[in-house]
Amino acid sequence: MDEIIQIEPPKKPAQSTGKVVAKATGLMIVTILLSRLLGFLRESLLLYYFGRSGLTDIYKLSFSIPDALYFLIAGGALSSAFIPVFTKYLTEGKDEDAWKVFSVVGCTVLASTTVFIVVGWIFAHPFSWLIAPGLRDRPAALTQLVYLTRIVLPAQIFFFFGGLLMGALYSKNRYFVPAIGPLIYNIAIIAGGILTVHFHAKELHQLADPLVRNALKVYGDGNSTPAQIAAVSKAVDIPHMLQIGTRAVSGYSWGALVGAFIGPFCIQLYSMRSIGMRFKPSFQVSHPGVKQVFLLMLPVILGLSLPQVDFWINRFFANILAVGAVTAIDNANRLMQLPYGVFGQAFGTAIFPTLSALAAKKLWPDYRSQFSQGVRGVVFLTLPASVILMVLSIPVIRFVFEHGRLVTYEDTRITAFTLVLYCAGVFAWSAQAIVARAFYALHDTISVAVTGTIMTVILIFMNIGFVHSVWAKSPLSPGGLALTTTIAVCMHNAVLMWILRRKIGGIDGRQIVVSIGKMFVASGIMAGIVYVAYRALEHTARFSNIVHSHREGMKLAATGGELIMLGALGLVVYVIASHILKISELQYAVSMFKGRLKRSKSV
Repeated sequence: MDEIIQIEPPKKPAQSTGKVVAKATGLMIVTILLSRLLGFLRESLLLYYFGRSGLTDIYKLSFSIPDALYFLIAGGALSSAFIPVFTKYLTEGKDEDAWKVFSVVGCTVLASTTVFIVVGWIFAHPFSWLIAPGLRDRPAALTQLVYLTRIVLPAQIFFFFGGLLMGALYSKNRYFVPAIGPLIYNIAIIAGGILTVHFHAKELHQLADPLVRNALKVYGDGNSTPAQIAAVSKAVDIPHMLQIGTRAVSGYSWGALVGAFIGPFCIQLYSMRSIGMRFKPSFQVSHPGVKQVFLLMLPVILGLSLPQVDFWINRFFANILAVGAVTAIDNANRLMQLPYGVFGQAFGTAIFPTLSALAAKKLWPDYRSQFSQGVRGVVFLTLPASVILMVLSIPVIRFVFEHGRLVTYEDTRITAFTLVLYCAGVFAWSAQAIVARAFYALHDTISVAVTGTIMTVILIFMNIGFVHSVWAKSPLSPGGLALTTTIAVCMHNAVLMWILRRKIGGIDGRQIVVSIGKMFVASGIMAGIVYVAYRALEHTARFSNIVHSHREGMKLAATGGELIMLGALGLVVYVIASHILKISELQYAVSMFKGRLKRSKSV
């Protein structure tokens, strides 16, 4: 095709770098928070209808192959490589080259991603056999996993191209439309799940029968013997029950497919008119900019970088454990992602184009200052949030997931324990969101990929050791996988910061260490006071009777009030402690939420 799709953008006044980063960060925090809340509603409804069961494990496992494809090819690798190159051309005034790179990368990777999806769809059964070792001798469950995987797999096309569109929008400092894409995605999943459940009400009634639930639990439990499985198979038609259960839960999968088309793709494409998109289908991979993008992508694609695959690895090993372990790991991980996603990803997304522009102009003092401020700022916000989640893990899980007669206190306890061990590493995950992008802004994807691959190998060996340990037989076993992940990400973050320090001649390390040390002290004071208040409230007879009753409305209101009250207490204590300890990032946070950035003085 020779025709160029071109849309002229409206003219807008330029804004200062600091103000752009502050506004973008604030917007991303709000929209990511809303997206996470919708995600919790989605998962809460899933548990309400199906409980923490083999069906929910199968549903969550069905995203393993599509997620691996997205994160390794279309997700982190593409945006991390594309934004610096695209931004560099724009900074140098070479708009034609920038849009040429956009067009060629879009066409080339879209074609290759389509091939991967077709291959994945055709070979879904052997791939599912590989990623779900606990289902290899459960053919009925494996068949349903294949069915759900094939539904959600095509959505990755929309995530891929949508990710490229978002990268272009970010490079032009357009953040609003990319930010609302995930909101639409989650709304579509919720709508699909509710509609399908409504049409399968009779089947859900059958699945709720205690005999059926116990049979499915025994069938899916990795510790069950062949004799036990044979016994329950005589009493219950397990293949049929799994089939009707999967058809009921498939509404969530269809919702994910439709939501991916509308949110991450359609509205992004529509918004491209604001930046003057010029798209000409081309496969001219010889263009220097295109070569650079693919060279930057290659290490990330080949390297099993920890942030991209830890969830996949943990699902794999959780599938070997007891029934519901995959669901517990997934739900705890989602809650851990709240502070990490709301603050860590928001900071990383907002600061990436700025770091890329500073690196392109070789403004190294400003680059180091922006990096140091980003790391300190993100830890200042995520550390207390994760500590609050750890202290209040039981009421948090109770509020979000403990609804309906299919979810028990034991389910809550297992997920809460897993959440605590995940949250111990949130500060490192959040700092890594800045550190990794600092490397990508320097057009260095190799360092992140190589170190990430090494840490991933270490994580795998730690998980292998764990699943062969005595703890793996415990109901709390999902927590072991969370702990190994936390250890790995802390190690990875430390190594990356050491390498970056040598690479750019310093990262304001003394200021980072001193500030984060003070933040730990402030968070510790907050944790102690909030824990005492929490224990006192939980042991109040009237309150205890309400939260342990079956009156859903009163339990939800009481737990919600508890979280608001204790959360507010924690916030006040942390702010006061930060003020007393003279943590400069307190003023940074206040400025950010007011929509302006007061840059801290580097030491």
